[in-house]
Amino acid sequence: MQAHIPLNGSSGGFPDFKSKIVQRGALPPLVQMLSAADPQLQEMAAFAIGRLAQNNDNQAGLVHHGAIPSLLKLLACRVPTLQHNAAFAIYGVSDNPENVCDLLV
Repeated sequence: MQAHIPLNGSSGGFPDFKSKIVQRGALPPLVQMLSAADPQLQEMAAFAIGRLAQNNDNQAGLVHHGAIPSLLKLLACRVPTLQHNAAFAIYGVSDNPENVCDLLV
């Protein structure tokens, strides 16, 4: 059985679970999925990271776990939806001015 926790902001009155998801160790596997051979898996991971990056507390963790270089590489792929999700995730991380230098590497 799999638990499903919505990352779309409409959590039906439940508190924001985005920081709890990260606290439970979701970032390392998601960042690893960005380098997967399957573009669909990369796309889903980039989308999930983008949603998690909307929480300010998660942004430093994403940088710490190395999400930025992988997301930047995905911008060069030829799958438009993957590029879109990577850009969405980068946008979320760039919301924190402290992360901008990591984006300019």
